[in-house]
This record gives sequence, C-alpha cells and structure tokens, in this order.
Amino acid sequence: MSDAKAKREARASCRLLLAIASALVTLSSGIGCHSIRCKSFWIGPGGPILSCLAHSADADNHLKSLLVKNQGIQNGPLSAGWRVDRGGHIETLGVRFHGFAWEPEDFQELVLIGPYGNERLKTEQISDGVGVPVVIVRRGHQSASHERRVLGDPREAFLGEVSAFAATGVLSSDGGIIDFYNPVIIRHIEIDGLEVRLAFDLTASIAYALHYYPQTRFRDFIFPDRSEDRSRLTMLEPFEPDKIPLILVHGLLSSPDTYGEIYNALRADPVLMDDYQVWVFKYATGKPFIRAASDLRAELDRVIELYDPELSNERLRSSVLVGHSMGGLITRLMISYSGERVWDSVSRLPLEALVADESTRASLAERFYFDPHPMISRAVFIATPHRGSSTAGRSLGRFASALVVQSDSGIDRVIEENPGVFRETLADGLPTSIDMLDPDQPFLKILAKLDSSERVTKHTILGVGGPLLGLFQTDGLVPLDSAQLAGVVSERRIRTTHNGILKHPETGLELRRILFDHTETLGK
Repeated sequence: MSDAKAKREARASCRLLLAIASALVTLSSGIGCHSIRCKSFWIGPGGPILSCLAHSADADNHLKSLLVKNQGIQNGPLSAGWRVDRGGHIETLGVRFHGFAWEPEDFQELVLIGPYGNERLKTEQISDGVGVPVVIVRRGHQSASHERRVLGDPREAFLGEVSAFAATGVLSSDGGIIDFYNPVIIRHIEIDGLEVRLAFDLTASIAYALHYYPQTRFRDFIFPDRSEDRSRLTMLEPFEPDKIPLILVHGLLSSPDTYGEIYNALRADPVLMDDYQVWVFKYATGKPFIRAASDLRAELDRVIELYDPELSNERLRSSVLVGHSMGGLITRLMISYSGERVWDSVSRLPLEALVADESTRASLAERFYFDPHPMISRAVFIATPHRGSSTAGRSLGRFASALVVQSDSGIDRVIEENPGVFRETLADGLPTSIDMLDPDQPFLKILAKLDSSERVTKHTILGVGGPLLGLFQTDGLVPLDSAQLAGVVSERRIRTTHNGILKHPETGLELRRILFDHTETLGK
C-alpha cells in the first residue's frame, strides 16, 4: 500500500472516530453553543501524525509543557507571542485570539490552572475536550491599559484594576501558533473538517479574581465615608454595545463577590452570555441606601454619557438590575418616582427654602429627588426587606448601627443651620443603613408608596428556609411578608436562608429563566 493511500485511510478512520466522539459529547452536553473552524493536525518530531482523539491529548500535553516550562521567560503581553527556549535559542510562537471582547494588549499574564477552591463557589464549570484551559490576567496599571486610562479612553472607564478571564489554548498544526479561544461563548472548534468540543474551565478565573479581591466589607460598613471607598460600577469585561447589561447590586455588610456562584452558573450557558454583559456595583454599606442609589444613578448616567449620549441603543435601554437584600432597596429606588414624598419625609420646608449653599442643595436634590433610570427595564429583588427587618431594631442591630462612623459634613452643617426644619428621621444626623432597615423607619413606609416605572418588569426571589417566627415564614433575617412585593410578574420561593440564597442552585436557575424571558421579550 502506498504511503499516500495509507494516509488517506488513516485520515478517514480518524474522521470517523472524531465524528463518533463529537456526537457523543453533543448528546451528553446539549446543543446551542458557538463553534469556530480550526484546520489543524499535529506535526510531531517523527513526521505528520493525524489529530485523532488519542493524539489530541498528546498535542495538548505538548502545549501544556511549552506553557509550563517557558512561563518564566515571558517579557511582555501575550499578544507579543509566546517565547520558547529551544536549548538556549529563544523562539517566539505566534498567538491569535478568538471571540474575546478584550483587546490583544489586554492579554498580559497567563496563569496555568492547578488545584484551587473558594468558599464562595459551590460548583465548578469544567469540561474535557481539545485544548489547554488557562486564566488570563489583565492589570489596569500596566503599559497600554494605563496609557488608555490616562488618556481618558472610554474602554477603561469602568474596568477593574485587575481582571481575570477564561481562555483555552490550542496549538496549530505546525506547532508555530497558539490559538486562544473564549470558552464562555465558543464551546466547539472545527478540526480537519469535524466539530470537536473545546476543553474549558470557567470557574478558575472567578476563583482567581475572588482570591485577589480586596476584602473591605467591614471597613466599608464601619467607615463608609472614606474617600478610597467611593461607590463604583465595574464592568467584568469591556463594554459591548450589542449586549444587555446585567447589573448586580450586593447587600448589607457585603460586596460584589457574593454573586460569585451566580456569575459562575450563568457563564455556563454560552447562549445566555452571548446576549448579556455582567456589571457589578460596589458601595460602602454603612451609608444609607438612598445615598448608594444616588451614586449608582450617577454611574449609570456616566455610562450613557460615554457610550450612548442619545440613549438610542435598545440593549442599553433594556438593562436588568438585580439587588440582593439592601441592594434590592437600592434597586427599588432606581425604578421609582420620588415626587415630593421623599423630601417631605425628612424636611418640613421645601428644598429651595433651606439655608444652604448651592453645592449642598444640589447634593440633597440628587439624593432625594429622582425618576426611574432610563436604562432599567427589568428588576429582580432577591431576599429584599421591602418593609424592613426586625433585626435592625433589636439590640444587635442598634449595636451594629452605633459602630458606623459617618462624616457627611454637608448634611451635618445644613441640619445645624436649619434648626427645627428636619423631622426626627434626620434630627440626629443621617441615619445609617441599619437604621433605615428598621420596620418603624418612616422612609421605608414612604418608599412603599412611591410609584414605579410602568416599563419595568419586576420579579421576586425569596427564601423561606429560616426558622419560623411565630406563624410567619422567614429566611432568618427577612420575614416573608417583607420580602414580597405587589406588582411582580413572578415570585419564586426557595427553601434556603438569607445568606444562602445567592449560593443556592435554584436562584441561578430562576435568574437564568428571567433573563431568557427578557431576551425573548426584546424580540430575539
């Protein structure tokens, strides 16, 4: 038999094996993810070896070896190529990127995945297949990123100082190029005319980010007015105008990392992530939530200013806002009309009649006068104390409130300069976040009476797994009747606790259902 005929028969056998394996993987893992073509077969030292299943593992092991052994000699971003030591001679392999929102210069560090774990992540989104899963790290202070930030590039405005994202590397047929794919939206590639599943580890990048995420929740609660703790909206990936923003707002004594498990679950669905971009809002939780809502409003206004001044982008106008616990009260303020009710709940005089300078009056107006934000068209309330929590009024709540050190000099000064004008709500200064969760707090009763935008669709997810208080169900902190809200189109009850609800798999499934309904409503 001629060599050419032997190779043709080997190729045919290889294709048959790949087709059978691909069909089995498809049946076990489901359909509905993106694919990309990749003409490739491995060339080894002894000559051409066709990329059958057994040898795909050999190619991936060779690539992993190249990454491990040469990690220490890299001297620039991944986009400059991957340097390989060939016995004292340095060779640079080419690098290509597929399916990422990131720019090539954002691929600054490659982290090989070893054993890892994080208490905030209960599941792992991992799959076998072709390629080597890695974590890519981008640091905002490095070279091109820093230069763009200094120049005021809109791409840098809402990105975090450190970003970590998943990638899968595949070595080309001649061993000269490493192709990196975005496994969040690309799950299959085409090798030699046949579709095969891409290996991935979507959880490792989240675990990496959580490991290095600064834990400031207690400081943010006790010292909410420190300048370095300003409220901030962060995009987990660069802004994409063709994707719907999913904005996550954390609760009291918490931070965005509490959404780690939900983010991990949502990223497992490539169809969903092809439609959504995830943003998180961090704020100092010792502040009254009316201040945090004002800060979030300002951040979203800045998004419009930078990316869509005319607000003509339907995707931007269709943002989904998700709030857990006190974050749900912030969400409520973001979709409501204040009218005069909010200001009247704290003052006996109109705002314009106060003795105050213009900057203080403007600051008060930003907090106490608002309309539904035009970006938000759907809101999800998770374990939200719409009518407060009795814990806030108990001795433990009062003790925690007493720990908070606020230094809002503008509010303090205007109270002093206007004696007898402010009601008991502000008589002793601005209330803390815990004060505002007391069921007897007048502001909560006012909030319950505010009209909300008719264009916003509302959903509730609540917990009923806490101990019973008399005859009333609770999640351990928020009673059932406080977590319920009139006018929602769906209410999902989950047998879990207040702090466990964001880690419960049914929460992720319900949010996924809501998000798919949202895209269908938009006509996709």
